[in-house]
Amino acid sequence: MGTLQNQLDTLRNEFDRTDDQVKNDRIALNGMQTSLELLATGIEANVMGKVDVQLASFKEYTGETLEALKESSKEIKMGLKHDMAVMKQETDRALSAGDKKMEEKTTDLRRKIETEVIRRVTSCEEQVHHMNTHIVNEMKTNVVKMEADIHSLQEQTEMVVTEALAGLRLQTAE
Repeated sequence: MGTLQNQLDTLRNEFDRTDDQVKNDRIALNGMQTSLELLATGIEANVMGKVDVQLASFKEYTGETLEALKESSKEIKMGLKHDMAVMKQETDRALSAGDKKMEEKTTDLRRKIETEVIRRVTSCEEQVHHMNTHIVNEMKTNVVKMEADIHSLQEQTEMVVTEALAGLRLQTAE
């Protein structure tokens, strides 16, 4: 039973390491997502700052250029928002894949543990069955021996009683 406990402890430790790895992967992915969001925000601020500077300088030249820059700024903002959404989706997918891997590893470990427990229980049941069969056979053998001994004792008792009676008859006849 000690080896079963060792194997269960080994599987439990493997599960804990896998769980820790998934947690670390999730932390890393969350950190990457935060970094990407900060980078996107910085790019947006930089672009918007440049656009604002350009808007100010072009505002003097023409109103049409100003309108075009505003539209361009909106498009850039929309593009950045789209890029951020795509990055978030990719990060979510990566996190989900990590969860999926963890779930697969957990399921695999659970199957290994269940299989090992079933194998051990089956082995124990077979050993118990074998021992019970052996004990029953020994008991049957002992019962047969005891019956033979009892029968022999009955025969010996009958002979002794018969001889004693015969001896008493002889004594009585004399």
